[in-house]
Amino acid sequence: MNESKNVFQDGDEFWEFVKNKNGGLGIPISATKGLDLLNALCEIREAYLVNVEIGDMMITLLGSLLVGITEGKGDQIVEEVIVSEAMGELDTNLKEILDEGH
Repeated sequence: MNESKNVFQDGDEFWEFVKNKNGGLGIPISATKGLDLLNALCEIREAYLVNVEIGDMMITLLGSLLVGITEGKGDQIVEEVIVSEAMGELDTNLKEILDEGH
């Protein structure tokens, strides 16, 4: 069986290639927004290697976005993710402020 020169067997080598690649696999979300799927997967992998729960949350958000795109609701899902992320950051910042008072 011949091995293809286009198939990466080393994960780190592959994801480094993705980071340095010009252009990606674009998926239209709406008339004005798009998703670079390869870079999204690269970012999810990096997060997963640091914290499994965050990586899991990110892959779930990506899955939700892909489902939303197939239903014509990609733009709406993006807005909901942005609001959710902002609320999470607000909660974290408030907790840090409250913890500093002790």
